[in-house]
Amino acid sequence: MSRAWRVKENFRDILYRQTPQAALSLFYMWKQNAKKANIKEINDAVEMFERHEKGIINAMKTGANNARAERLNGAIQELKTIGRGYRNTENFKIAILFFHGNLDLFPHKYSSNQLINKM
Repeated sequence: MSRAWRVKENFRDILYRQTPQAALSLFYMWKQNAKKANIKEINDAVEMFERHEKGIINAMKTGANNARAERLNGAIQELKTIGRGYRNTENFKIAILFFHGNLDLFPHKYSSNQLINKM
């Protein structure tokens, strides 16, 4: 139990590093120590990190993540649940754009000259 706690705490230290280089070196040290702990669940997590190592390193260097995409996906899934199904995919697309497309649907005040120029 204490070995698993130590591995978890060492992983948390990676998140608080000031530079990507420091975080990356800690990440490699963490992987080695986590493998030495020889706990099945942690070994599974280390294998998953190794499969996605390139993306993890890029995220550490750039600070980029997919939180915005995940938030939008969650909102779309909620829209699908609330709608209890749509007759076709076109109606579903329209609902997504209506609620999450940042459309400006408020009427604008134009002078008569501006309206004539728009036509």
